[in-house]
Amino acid sequence: MPSSATFDQPQHTSMAKKQPAKPSFEHSMSRLEEIVQTLEQGDASLEESIALYEEGARLAKELNETLAHAELRIQQITKNINGSIDITDYE
Repeated sequence: MPSSATFDQPQHTSMAKKQPAKPSFEHSMSRLEEIVQTLEQGDASLEESIALYEEGARLAKELNETLAHAELRIQQITKNINGSIDITDYE
């Protein structure tokens, strides 16, 4: 008679491998604005300020990468009047 509990394989392996959801562009931008405001107020300790600066730098890099990727996507999907795809530079 089989046992109700088996130890051959982990039960929730797919859950353990999932990456946490990446925050939306808007959420990251909002957080960056909060960080800037906090740093500009000057009320944070030195250690808090350094941690906020590091978080802000990471967010700024991610936001710039997201914008660059969006720009490439726009360039790839722009069509001209004949229906063929034109890549247009947006500045």
